[in-house]
Amino acid sequence: MLRRACCLILALTLALGVWPASPARASVTLEEERKIGREAYDEVMAQMPMVEDPDCVEYVRNLGRRLVGQLRDNPFSYTFNIADSPEMNAFALPAGYIFMFRGMMTNLDSEAELVGILGHEISHVSYRHLANRMDKTAPLNMAMMAGMLAGILLGAAGGAPQLGQALAVGSMAGGVQQYLAFSREDEEQADYGGFKLMTGLGYPGQAMAVSFNRIWQQERMLGADVPTYLRSHPNSPQRMERMNDLVRSLRNPPRPQDDSEFLRVKTRLIALYESEQTALTTFARLVKEHPGDPLPIYGLALLETRRNRFEQAQEYLEVLKQRWPNNIHVKRLQAKVHLRRGEFAPARDLLESVLIGHPEDREALHSLGQTYLHLDQAAQACRIYERLLALDPRDDQARYDLGMAYGKRGQEARASLHLGLAFLERHNDRAARFHLNRAITAPELRDDELRQAEAGLARLDESDKRRAQRRLEEDQRRREEDRRREEDRRRDDTTRRSDPRDPSGGARRPPWEWLR
Repeated sequence: MLRRACCLILALTLALGVWPASPARASVTLEEERKIGREAYDEVMAQMPMVEDPDCVEYVRNLGRRLVGQLRDNPFSYTFNIADSPEMNAFALPAGYIFMFRGMMTNLDSEAELVGILGHEISHVSYRHLANRMDKTAPLNMAMMAGMLAGILLGAAGGAPQLGQALAVGSMAGGVQQYLAFSREDEEQADYGGFKLMTGLGYPGQAMAVSFNRIWQQERMLGADVPTYLRSHPNSPQRMERMNDLVRSLRNPPRPQDDSEFLRVKTRLIALYESEQTALTTFARLVKEHPGDPLPIYGLALLETRRNRFEQAQEYLEVLKQRWPNNIHVKRLQAKVHLRRGEFAPARDLLESVLIGHPEDREALHSLGQTYLHLDQAAQACRIYERLLALDPRDDQARYDLGMAYGKRGQEARASLHLGLAFLERHNDRAARFHLNRAITAPELRDDELRQAEAGLARLDESDKRRAQRRLEEDQRRREEDRRREEDRRRDDTTRRSDPRDPSGGARRPPWEWLR
């Protein structure tokens, strides 16, 4: 429970910016940091919904990989995800688990702004700010820790992580000031590191200042409803001046910027994850403001496909074919409309043509796998999903669909293996254990497949142990609280009996007797 509690505390304290200053070296080992980071990551992934659109996720991961490639000394394997939350936020967990919130991306205007924020979060990890803070958690009082834990757990239980963060802010208010100077030092260091990473790739350093200014402008507009990112990245005139000094120190001009892919991904996030009315209003406004821009039409086509209004989606696709001739994204969306309408043969032909020029296009691969399943071509579907898992072994949708494809081929053991691993990634432990136990008793699995099943069951056993330990320690905590309350009650009774001003000698009297 203690390690799990530390994981939750670390995740929230980074998001809320209460870390003290960094010592020269952390006493927490790299292996300990990796273990805590992974456990915290699993906790966040289990409680917080994620953006699963392959285009959006792969775009952010590619940017992250390029930035990490600039690091001179990198002991961690970085992971990048997009949290499906409208808040302007981003945070990093120990050992390189980076989360960018959907609301942050849809409120930025350029790829360089996004790269600046990603570089900032990567720098928190590479400077080991989290590990350094683990050495300094002792001064945090129990009330602060309990408030942080209660906040994140209540927020997650209520389906609103931002509520948990807000609750934690209130409970931590008394202790934050003690560490504010230290958190500013960490932020300055992360600003510098992020600036060096982004400019090393040729992005304009001014974009980092632009993105932070954009967020800080909301502070003045919203008053008390401060964007979450500001609570972990406090503004100050001195900090902005330091950013401007960094920009002025640049000697080499930035390379020309192409924001077309960023704007397309931003359009997808709005079309696929915002409320339907918000997305419709946004694109209708953009069509009026930029009548020749194909992106709002692309967004409307995505939105109508999401709403199963395929005739309207097709109308927008016809417009896009004129404005974006032979565009891969239009072809993929056309194929998806065919697929959703049950027109499997044209969907297959279009997707196969897309993959000739773009063999690692994950969205096209997912759609083609589904098409093969509908056409009862399970063997082809298996090959597609195996290609997807080679690109991303933690793609739970590809893993699940591979299990379904093996089931259609009558290979029950392999079907159970991949279904079990998919449910494991989705944190459905009961279904995962059921399928993995079926797989592990089957004789037809290869040795490597058997090892996969055994590793999955070992993860489930470890998760069960952590839950049992948590229940035990929660029971112990409740008993300790009951004991302290009883001691306080007895102490109060003793004090009243010894008080000469109390004629009853501390004896309890009915309330009405005090009126005599």
